[in-house]
Amino acid sequence: FDDAVVELEDIMSERGFVFIGGAAVIGRHSFSDEIAGHRPTREDLDAAAEFARKAASKDKVPLEKGVIPGNRPYKEKGNNPNTMLPSTLDTCINCKMCAKKCPNGVISMDDPKTFVKDASYCLRCNSCVVRCPVKAKYFDGEMWQKMVAGAIRRFGKPDKENRYFF
Repeated sequence: FDDAVVELEDIMSERGFVFIGGAAVIGRHSFSDEIAGHRPTREDLDAAAEFARKAASKDKVPLEKGVIPGNRPYKEKGNNPNTMLPSTLDTCINCKMCAKKCPNGVISMDDPKTFVKDASYCLRCNSCVVRCPVKAKYFDGEMWQKMVAGAIRRFGKPDKENRYFF
């Protein structure tokens, strides 16, 4: 999770929230079932519920800086611009589920085979692919295959543990 939780701590604190705890929990990766495809488990859900109970009952004292692991300044993000957009098969039924679920509004609501924003806005989150009821949306190409293979190599095994911070 690199610096994601510590960055969230900073953002929430800057906006006036009292940050009393944090969590890095494991779920299926959007790229592949080979990365935690079986998560969350019943144990994961029970542990998350216990975290929520503890957080709700905790004194609202801000978490001490440094409890949550991460770097300040945060790890540098790569500067490779995204040039990938999902493709659509002719089997698309125009249900617009992909457009409705796209978090950045990249896919056109009028014609889900087209885009209203350029590729730099696409998160490659795979929400459109996962939500398509007829499996008409997909990413492909050499760069996509390399990204997926790299993610599987780095995150596929061993299974990671959930981490909770108070």
